[in-house]
Amino acid sequence: MAAINGLRALTEMCSVTVITDSQYLQQGMTVHLVRRRSSGWCNSRAEALANRDLWELLASVAGQHETKWRWVRGHGSDRDQDRCDVLAKEAARTVAEGGTAKEMAA
Repeated sequence: MAAINGLRALTEMCSVTVITDSQYLQQGMTVHLVRRRSSGWCNSRAEALANRDLWELLASVAGQHETKWRWVRGHGSDRDQDRCDVLAKEAARTVAEGGTAKEMAA
């Protein structure tokens, strides 16, 4: 959802690099997407792909931009990834305390 919401937040078409510590996400978008689409969104065992709705939505919003996907090792090895972790924790804390994302941005 973070990648979807991040791409949705872009107000005009642009070149963007999604930095993720999830190899599942990065490879899903760079290696497996074409095969998944052509197989009718089935996995290698011909079973319905889990979270198909999210993969389709992600492919759609990523397709609105020139999107690159970069994997980084998590847990302290990348400055940008570390900053995202801090922001995500702050947002989760705000929501847990009854706040909203709009309040965080203010």
